[in-house]
Amino acid sequence: MHQPHTHRFRPGAGGRVIAATALALTLAFPPAALAVPQPQPAASAQAQEQGTSSPEAGSPAPDGSTGAPAPSSASAASGQAASAPAQTESGTNEPAAHPDRQRSADAETRAGQDPAGRDGTEGSAGSAASPEAQPSSGAPGSFPTHGAIGARHRADGGDRARYGRTISPETCTDAGCYQRFERGTLVWSRSTPTSLIQGAFQDRWLGEGALGSPLGVPVGDERLSSGGRAAEQRFQRGDQRGSLYWTAWGTGTRYVKATGAIGDLWLRDGGYAGSRYGYPTGEEQCGLALGACLQRFERSVIVWAPSGQGTHRISGAFLARWEAEGGPASGMGVPAEDERALVSGKAYSQRFSRGGGTSTGLYWTSWGTGTHTVNLRGAIGGFWSSHGSHTQAGRDGAGTRYGFPVTDEICADGSCHQRFENGVVTWSARNGVWGGEAAKCHVLNDGSSRYSAQGAARVALALAPRYSTGRYDPVGSHGTLYSCRRVEGMYIQDWKTPAAFGESGFLAPTRRIRDAETGELLAPGVTGNTAGGFSPTGSFGLSNPYGVGNPGTGFSGYHTLNPASRWGGDRNTWYYNRYVENAALGYPNENMWNFALRGEYRQGLLIDYNRRADGSIPSGTAGFAIMLHTVKYAAPGNTVGSYQSWGCVSIAPERMTQFLREGRDGDRMIMGVESEVIR
Repeated sequence: MHQPHTHRFRPGAGGRVIAATALALTLAFPPAALAVPQPQPAASAQAQEQGTSSPEAGSPAPDGSTGAPAPSSASAASGQAASAPAQTESGTNEPAAHPDRQRSADAETRAGQDPAGRDGTEGSAGSAASPEAQPSSGAPGSFPTHGAIGARHRADGGDRARYGRTISPETCTDAGCYQRFERGTLVWSRSTPTSLIQGAFQDRWLGEGALGSPLGVPVGDERLSSGGRAAEQRFQRGDQRGSLYWTAWGTGTRYVKATGAIGDLWLRDGGYAGSRYGYPTGEEQCGLALGACLQRFERSVIVWAPSGQGTHRISGAFLARWEAEGGPASGMGVPAEDERALVSGKAYSQRFSRGGGTSTGLYWTSWGTGTHTVNLRGAIGGFWSSHGSHTQAGRDGAGTRYGFPVTDEICADGSCHQRFENGVVTWSARNGVWGGEAAKCHVLNDGSSRYSAQGAARVALALAPRYSTGRYDPVGSHGTLYSCRRVEGMYIQDWKTPAAFGESGFLAPTRRIRDAETGELLAPGVTGNTAGGFSPTGSFGLSNPYGVGNPGTGFSGYHTLNPASRWGGDRNTWYYNRYVENAALGYPNENMWNFALRGEYRQGLLIDYNRRADGSIPSGTAGFAIMLHTVKYAAPGNTVGSYQSWGCVSIAPERMTQFLREGRDGDRMIMGVESEVIR
């Protein structure tokens, strides 16, 4: 049973009323005649205990309700008659006082005094009123005010104050005193000024235990921000300081602990005014995997971990990926650094760790590689890091190495691989780690080749630097052949070698010439009889391997050349543009045995120009016997500068043998002037 609230009958500064007098009055008049307000029942145990845990370091801050009403000064939609806080002349957002007066000098001088106006020696704040005293349902204004709370109320206009009249008696504990009004609550403590709490902030503070709240007591009134569409109010509880925040766009009523590592970083980076974060959208959460704590803001999450990783921000694509993986419980762990800008701000990276020497890099680029991880302490990540990593990705003019990741590390059946912009790195327990750079073959990966590789396992990419200016032009008739192999969905460059082309160089796809044999005006890009010395441009299949002896080729149907070996050149025969053995056949059929003896046909492959995959011939005028074969004379160093063909592609004998051994049915040749082949 509660005792009567005797605070009003205790001696004040102007005199003393003895207990006997009070007793006499009680005997003379019944309690109803004295009209002394009786104390109301205490709030439920649940309400008393709600939110009483202290938001200490390592424990989550109390959770606020997103459905709480707006602070009265931040929302005109509350339906209250009070005026909103206005910006002062000094530019600070302070609550507006009653229009008729400002806070009195008396309120300022008594801000740190006992609310009853005493010096604290008799009837101290801890004993001035019952801690269990709760708001009364009595008529507004039926409860008197005292001391600093009364002074503040009078300074704000008394019953005309924007927060209205009293609706409860003053309640005090060792932490201070508070009194509720129609549209707010005034709070006093020995270490803080008398402050007003309203709206959502009041609901949160009262709901978490008022003076027993883990928030502590307010340090000043709420302040408006974001053009009056948001509000902040500071609180203090011992050495702990923090603020409540509310916005009109639905972030909820949230607490940020300024004395914690997360709140400290947020405030140092500009708080809600900084473009990095915005307002808090959740409470600080602790006890997560790796002992981490985090708090969510509009545009970022701040994470703290006790493992020496520090306090770091995650945002954007990195945040989405990290949360999708499971946050601190993911294989990535917690951030070990803030994100870093790369390639003049066109790419970003951020490193994560689970402790114990683990390190995972997360990478993103503005040109569409995606958001991918690299295990920096793994075999693949270590190889990538030691071979230039992203620093020579070709996007900043620094050349080409592996570049940024375009996939995560993928493992299956005892092996792993990872694709990067310009290469693939693989690992297996049997073979260890190996990396292949795309180099020139990258044009087959990024769509910059005008001619399709059609998914071939290997492509011979033969490129000349320019078109020839005439027959025997040494520049236009020479170039480079790149052996491109498809590894884990990406073409990488195995090797390159000098190459010789037709005496007239490449024929442009739009150029029309006359057939060297018949004089017929050919269709655009058609080379006609090889006597013209032009090499065709395009993507062609490879088939019909031949030579003086099978070197172990992966192509089927190897032809071992002999004196009867011919390549059909008569357009009117069934064997046109096919291999045939008939020693009696002469011109226009090609004597392959003679070319083998000279060196050109020691090893070779047919380039399926003017020939379908099934071996049929689409046209009789496009030309025939366009081969990939060895050069006639091989100088040291695989040079071919002294050789030109009649339209074939020629390389050094050892490279031709290597290509035959590595190749398979379905491989292709893409050939032409570089500016024509590559967009």
